[in-house]
Amino acid sequence: MSQAGEARTGEEVKVDLEPYRRLVELQKQMIELSQHEQSRRECDALRAQVTKEISARLRGTVSLQQRLRTAVLRLSQFTRKDSLPC
Repeated sequence: MSQAGEARTGEEVKVDLEPYRRLVELQKQMIELSQHEQSRRECDALRAQVTKEISARLRGTVSLQQRLRTAVLRLSQFTRKDSLPC
């Protein structure tokens, strides 16, 4: 009555399919890890962009000491022009 000799029991089929189940589980883990790797790369890229933007802003700002020095120089130039007889 069996097609290929003896009929296989459920236990034998279960044992035969176990390597395939492990393979599928490994593939799922690989997919999950690749998604985490992509997220990590995106995070690193965003971190680098933020660092670049912050450093550009910091280079563009003038410190209080520099602003005071510039103000004093402008004020001294202004007062010199007023004190000269024309």
